[in-house]
Amino acid sequence: MKSTKCFSPLLTAGVKRLNDEILEYSKGLWLYATFTCISSVYNNINFEQQKDIFFNLIYSWLCNGIIKFCPPNDIWHEGMEYWNETPNNIVDYLRKRFPNEANSENDLTVNNYFYDIVPAVLWKESNGDYIGS
Repeated sequence: MKSTKCFSPLLTAGVKRLNDEILEYSKGLWLYATFTCISSVYNNINFEQQKDIFFNLIYSWLCNGIIKFCPPNDIWHEGMEYWNETPNNIVDYLRKRFPNEANSENDLTVNNYFYDIVPAVLWKESNGDYIGS
């Protein structure tokens, strides 16, 4: 069983700066913006590395309360405002549904993944409220 605690990996100052730049660019937007920003900020990475960075960022942001998700349609019920799952379980859910056949961020299946499969993301505002993208 995976731990439900969130541990921040030790990041070099350079990686932290890049991740902060991605957050600044994509905050308040759909997660497709985050995904495509990764390949712009991190030079010379392949598609698998881009996916790994994306899922690690989502995990970190969930752990740090930067984002929450609305529940996926298949588990949503009346009165369920946020997806009350552990960051591990949410990232596992997202990973399992990522299109295996995709080999580029420009692949149509990647676009469909972000707009049809990934639940809506909610971003934490400075006042502590979460708003949708």
